[in-house]
Amino acid sequence: MLLGLFFWAFMNAYAEEPNHFMEIIENDGIVIYVDIEKDNKIELTHLIAANARLHKEVINEGYAMKEGIGYEKRKIRIYDKTNIAYFDSCDYLKNPIPCSIENKNWLIKTHIYIEDLHASLIVNLHDETGNIIGTSSIPVHGWIELLPQWKKTTVVSSGMMGQTKQTILEQWPHKQKKHPPYIRSKDVSQALIGLFLSFDK
Repeated sequence: MLLGLFFWAFMNAYAEEPNHFMEIIENDGIVIYVDIEKDNKIELTHLIAANARLHKEVINEGYAMKEGIGYEKRKIRIYDKTNIAYFDSCDYLKNPIPCSIENKNWLIKTHIYIEDLHASLIVNLHDETGNIIGTSSIPVHGWIELLPQWKKTTVVSSGMMGQTKQTILEQWPHKQKKHPPYIRSKDVSQALIGLFLSFDK
């Protein structure tokens, strides 16, 4: 009898639908969603999210400097497209700003403006109201490689004094090869550190 009652209670407990909803906002915490980066030829979303996780404690360092003795450490959580699917209530991949406002979390949006030999990596930080509270901009430069163009010819001729050799060197203006700007991991790291240090607290 007792064993049957225990088995019935066990089955009822595990028959309920699992709850995948995750609470986004905490009183003592900050949740940041890293939006998809679409401007670069190679998507940088994972690199940006990784650096955000790596440097997230810079946010607490900024709060500590501002608040002094009354400082309380915030728990900071970083989400990106790989784990944001756990939030059932909103489609972050399509509507990152409205979803962030609805769930009261922060948002990192990245834009890359690319010219011929110059690019700007711009990272914006939105608060829970959608306002931009911080911006970081990193210039990235391409370069021009000068390739020498020349031709060396040896001419052998025969005369009364025997064979003679003459070397002729022909040169033309250097050929220019353009190397476009490439966003590197150190540029992303620098941008995130600057963003987390300088946003309005």
